[in-house]
Amino acid sequence: MSACTPLLGCPELAEVEILEQIGQGSTKSVYRGLWRGHQVALAALAEPSLRADFHHGLQMLRSLSPSEHVVQLVGFCGDVIVTEFHRRGDAGAAAVLVRAAGGGATAARLALRLCQSYAAALAFLHDSPVGRRVMCDSNDLHKTLQQWLLTADDRLVAADLDALPDASAGPVRCGRRLIEGEFAAPEQRWRHGREPPGYDEKTDVWKLAAVCEHFLSAAPDGEYLKLELHGIHKRCRSVPARLRPSAAEVVEEYDRVVHGFSESEYVSPSMVSPTL
Repeated sequence: MSACTPLLGCPELAEVEILEQIGQGSTKSVYRGLWRGHQVALAALAEPSLRADFHHGLQMLRSLSPSEHVVQLVGFCGDVIVTEFHRRGDAGAAAVLVRAAGGGATAARLALRLCQSYAAALAFLHDSPVGRRVMCDSNDLHKTLQQWLLTADDRLVAADLDALPDASAGPVRCGRRLIEGEFAAPEQRWRHGREPPGYDEKTDVWKLAAVCEHFLSAAPDGEYLKLELHGIHKRCRSVPARLRPSAAEVVEEYDRVVHGFSESEYVSPSMVSPTL
């Protein structure tokens, strides 16, 4: 659907035909639907006690649109949000996509493109028109990938914005439950005291390295690509958050690696015979 089309309201959304359920979360149920020949994704509030979170997500979609980094908002009415439908689903399918691309430059470029797209979207959220937004629903890799959709042109767009606090005025906290696991940033894994510590968008940068390496691991030359990006990813994993690069700096490094070889010149390390 064209981004220039006015947002649909209640009368138009009453025409949406529900085809099938494609997702279920604690806050909302998601369906594939059809509106005047166009496939759309319809999200309906599933838990009334989480209505504030649901409408926060709607407000973020309205405030951040239009943007190439955020799913296109089509319309809304009450406790229903309709967005553009992406047939590839969420970013959990990205690794399958990379593996299906085959070997050599094709898979390598696709994996790097996904890394670029993810980092660029984070850079946008961290310097957005409505502040320094932090992705809170990202305590493990699986949950993080569910927040993003795969487009037909191999990009990632942010789709679940229900938990996106603003760090502009000071540190934020992603809930009050203990966060565990190596995926979360160190400052999020508090161990002492009643109150969790505050933090900012650098928690997203810590996780950025793991997300990119997940994509790279699906490429035949993934280990080689990880070595190419070892320096920037090591900085992303700096324990003091202040030492981590910004997401924009990570984008620049990804761009450098991508521009470092062309498809015609690229030779897969796995195809090079070892020196005797």
